[in-house]
Amino acid sequence: MFTRAFLLILGLFHAANGLAMLALPRQWAATVVHDPSPSHLEFHFIADIGMAFLASGAALVWRLKLEVRQVHLQEFQPPAPPVDATPTPRIEATPWSATPPTPLGTTSAPPEPPLGSTPPPPPVGAAPLPEPPRHRSRLGGATVSAMALATGLLGIIDLAGASVRGSAYIAVPLAVVAAALILGAWYGRARWLIAVGIVLSLVLGIVAAAERADVRGGSVTWRPTTVELMDHTYTISTGSAVLDLSALDFTGRSEAVDARVGVGDLVVIVGSRVDVRVEATVNIGNGDVFGTEWDGIGQSTRTFADNGTDGPGGGDLVVRASVDVGNVEVRR
Repeated sequence: MFTRAFLLILGLFHAANGLAMLALPRQWAATVVHDPSPSHLEFHFIADIGMAFLASGAALVWRLKLEVRQVHLQEFQPPAPPVDATPTPRIEATPWSATPPTPLGTTSAPPEPPLGSTPPPPPVGAAPLPEPPRHRSRLGGATVSAMALATGLLGIIDLAGASVRGSAYIAVPLAVVAAALILGAWYGRARWLIAVGIVLSLVLGIVAAAERADVRGGSVTWRPTTVELMDHTYTISTGSAVLDLSALDFTGRSEAVDARVGVGDLVVIVGSRVDVRVEATVNIGNGDVFGTEWDGIGQSTRTFADNGTDGPGGGDLVVRASVDVGNVEVRR
């Protein structure tokens, strides 16, 4: 009973959240991710996640409805008629005996059974009917294969250069699981997919919130005034960080700086004339280096080189920007 109530609440919550993301994307973004003015691409992203939430919620509610209906059918099914366990009496043929009759007034031992004969077996009750064999459903294996295929195709599209958000790697398998639960009402049965759908739903909510999170851990701006005062490492665990190097003159110098944010946003601003090589890493989130954007989960380090508006010259600067969960941006 508790499991059904939990699935009902979870399904209704997913459906309501999906409808809110589709019908009121601006209000949803302002309330959940604290972004009152999302861009056109962010509207598209909110709609994609809303469809996934709506599909998972509908699948959970529909699956729960079918389970309740099956339980009611089993409760109201008339009992089977009783089986008569009385054994059918057996009629044993009396073998012919050549023994002469006993004279009157004499006694004799009871006749022995003929050689080779066995006494009749004792009566036994009716044997229970064997249970019909249960065929193993192929729906679970087909669902896992479809999830792997869809995720692989999404990875190929991502590697080809298309912009694929990290949350899409969770939303696509979740949509496959939702479709499998709906198909399970007619073809096959794989109840363990409900647990997979719940886990994917929770992970999707965490990843989607992390991609556009407005982390309240703090906000800091580093703005060194000279190259000598610039530190080689800047780090913050949570929050938003800005490293402003636009006022520094790197002419005739070769410098390197590391900037890292655990969870949050990192912005690095460099001067217009310095030659910059950027090594940017985003584990979960979005990246933007000199106008080149990407996003995803577990992305490898990307390297960019830009000589500024005046071409080569003006000093050399290596920027290593890293964010675990959030966004990184490098611009002039």
